[in-house]
Amino acid sequence: MIRIATILLIFTSCSQFDSDYINSVHPEIEPYYSAFIQDGKDRGADFSLSSIVLQFDELEGGIYGISIKEGNYYAKIFIDRSEWDLLNEADRYYTVYHELGHALLDRRHEDHNGSIMSSSRSAMNRFANEPIPMINELFE
Repeated sequence: MIRIATILLIFTSCSQFDSDYINSVHPEIEPYYSAFIQDGKDRGADFSLSSIVLQFDELEGGIYGISIKEGNYYAKIFIDRSEWDLLNEADRYYTVYHELGHALLDRRHEDHNGSIMSSSRSAMNRFANEPIPMINELFE
């Protein structure tokens, strides 16, 4: 009987941890995440990913964010906190949309600066001036 109770306790503890962790969007990032979801829905995007982590972390080498997708149902995105604190509002949108493009839309990096999936600083600058065409291109 004790063995069953122990297994049940471990199972429910792991389930609770996973549930809390895999549906975790940092409150400071949440408005950008919600805007992405709404922009996608407005453009007919279908998001099949059911679990996401979107949090701050310490990344090295001047990387703003990183997206790690595990299968078709789970993704983790980490945004560098120190870089985030230096970004203006438009650059924050660009960073979150770029990483969510990887995680939710299976988009790869693009070579041209007209894409939000470009990793160049000039693409980030363009987004500040012309966000709508870049958002439209993201969801095509």
